[in-house]
Amino acid sequence: MNKFLNIAFAFLFLTSCTSNSISSDDEPPVISDLSIKGSNDEVDFSFAVGTKITLSSKFVDNQDLGSYKYDIHFAGDGHSHLEEEPSKKILDDWQVTINGDLKGTEENISKTITISELAKAGPYHYMVYCVDRAGNSANFKMQRFLISRADMPTFSNVTPDFDDLEVPAGSNFIVGVDVYALSGLSKITHILREAVLDSEDVIEPISELLDGTSKTHHSEQTIEIPADAKPGYYVLLILASDTNGNVGQEVLGFNVVSN
Repeated sequence: MNKFLNIAFAFLFLTSCTSNSISSDDEPPVISDLSIKGSNDEVDFSFAVGTKITLSSKFVDNQDLGSYKYDIHFAGDGHSHLEEEPSKKILDDWQVTINGDLKGTEENISKTITISELAKAGPYHYMVYCVDRAGNSANFKMQRFLISRADMPTFSNVTPDFDDLEVPAGSNFIVGVDVYALSGLSKITHILREAVLDSEDVIEPISELLDGTSKTHHSEQTIEIPADAKPGYYVLLILASDTNGNVGQEVLGFNVVSN
């Protein structure tokens, strides 16, 4: 009888410990080593329609990984991802979602996909999510990349010269650029942000609507640098949309210095 009780108590102790171990896991998994590679197996950030790309990332958890999700979607509207959930505003453009299970405490996942021949040109977001077996969510990771087409909007004659450009906080400058689109232009948007992944936009996007009849347009826009802008490297994104929905992107970098 005593032997039976000892075995029973031992069983209860072990199951109790196992349950507590799972329920006490409050450490989220970690996502790292994101990359997008083309057919030459080199990391890149611009790919033509119809080409194959390989998405890779690494997942690590202290106890037991659960599942992951890759999410690629159009970002030609200039949206960002500043919260734990993906943007609810997903445009009706080429997008890919891949879900899968993970095992153990560390796993590398690579998936090869083909960019649709019908994908609109423009910037895209490659989002990676992960949860462990206990339900803890990792901080999402993101990379931006560009899908190109022969008929996407293009840029030329950018002013001022952005090589070694420095702009004091609290001041402004005028950026000028010629934009061309074979099917006609519908919108030009300027977005200013720190050159840090998922940083807050420094200014609200400034959009100029066009009627689509012009193939070439000279854009001039005053860019205001807030007085409280932190010194550092910033990027100005100029997004030009054509009447087919393609978006061309010009990325201009410059330094903000103390006033």
